[in-house]
Amino acid sequence: MTAAKLQTLCAVITFLLFTLSVPAIALTPSEVFEYVKDSVFVVKTFNAQGEQKGMGSGVLLPTGKIATNCHVVEDGGRFEVGRNTQFAAATLYASDHDKDICLLDTKGAGGKAAQLGSAASLKVGVPVYAVGAPQGLELSLSDGIVSQLRGSKPPLIQTTAAISPGSSGGGLFDSNGRLVGLTTLYIKGGQNLNFAIPVEWLAEVKIDWLEQAFALAESEDWFGVLDWGLQWVKAEPEEAFAWHVLGDAYTKLNRHTDAVDAYRQAVRIDPEEAVTWYNLGNAYGILERPTDAVDAYRQAVRINPEDADAWLALSIVYAELNRHTDAIDAYRQAVRIDPEKSNAAMKALKLQEAAQEAAKARKLQETEQAEQARAQPEELTAGNSIVNDYKARILAKIKRKIKWPEEGHITAVYEVTLLPDGSVLESKLVKSSGNPAYDRQTESAIELAQPLPLPPDQALFSQFRKIQLKFSPTE
Repeated sequence: MTAAKLQTLCAVITFLLFTLSVPAIALTPSEVFEYVKDSVFVVKTFNAQGEQKGMGSGVLLPTGKIATNCHVVEDGGRFEVGRNTQFAAATLYASDHDKDICLLDTKGAGGKAAQLGSAASLKVGVPVYAVGAPQGLELSLSDGIVSQLRGSKPPLIQTTAAISPGSSGGGLFDSNGRLVGLTTLYIKGGQNLNFAIPVEWLAEVKIDWLEQAFALAESEDWFGVLDWGLQWVKAEPEEAFAWHVLGDAYTKLNRHTDAVDAYRQAVRIDPEEAVTWYNLGNAYGILERPTDAVDAYRQAVRINPEDADAWLALSIVYAELNRHTDAIDAYRQAVRIDPEKSNAAMKALKLQEAAQEAAKARKLQETEQAEQARAQPEELTAGNSIVNDYKARILAKIKRKIKWPEEGHITAVYEVTLLPDGSVLESKLVKSSGNPAYDRQTESAIELAQPLPLPPDQALFSQFRKIQLKFSPTE
């Protein structure tokens, strides 16, 4: 045989090896279970109050997402996935309610991704195996056959493998342990009428960014909204409402500088969204940037001249800037649209006047105290001692709210802006610990520790207006 013929023969053999399908050896039922059991999870659904309201099963996909039925997680405010006593938090990642498929995102659940098969290649009569956690119990397997394939390819799978309550969202596997469907329903009184969704439908599920954002906001999980918003703007950086949602999360977490940045991105993409301009104006107001707040509120009323809240906010900021004629005009617009705003406006203006008078008084007092301190170094030293003592008290109170991570050598630094009553106006991460979960927990602890202890001497408040706090389990 010549070298050329030998080369041709080798090429043909190689082609045949890679293109001809070799029938796989079917596994026994117990082998199927051992092969797939680490791919199937219990899914728990909780309401906004933390009460468990539902339970089902789910399957870990090669993408790292957990596939389950939407009716398992319906109306849930929080979700967990796991087995036995080991459960991890999960969030809704994508959904297709028409097909009853929802995907959950989770970290730390472990497990092994299921190998995907094909419902389209199934034939009536072939063996299949349903694996799930009925009633939240240990995983169980039921075997049967494909009794019918309904609809066009990929078809809805009818099987004799028993599906019980709590098994919804579990896996239907072929005799080689490949996932061919998600068990979804059974007809009571007819044990043989069980159905599974074809695995091919999983690839068609789209991320429902907006629905998940609303669900997290409704449950007041603002850290969850923040994480979701960050994912959303990364996936769709030119989606204005994604930046709006991120701005709302930052606002609720008192990160107003970050909120301004997010809202500005939103109005850059969609400059005709009045609500975003209004929220931007509110953030500027909290940051004591009244001129920028005026510009934002004016955009809001330009787009929606019938927004009484925006006119009212604009009148208050005008008054703060001593633009009294403009303040009166804006106030009249607010009352014209909504006469009930009259009382609200008067209260707001009175509160503003009181705040301004208090600020003047504090400034005068601070000046007097500063002059006294310059004249009496001993008193200044005593004042410094008091300041250091109360800063230590603030740090200690916040630390009591923190659950320290296992790794001991991490440090996070926050800049905290306080109000005279000890409440937190803003907390901003200056130096990350490198552990996002610890950073979030520290920021949450700052909020939970309110009101923070302050010295009774109001003259010392200027030294607590903005303070930097270092959090480390070793210090």
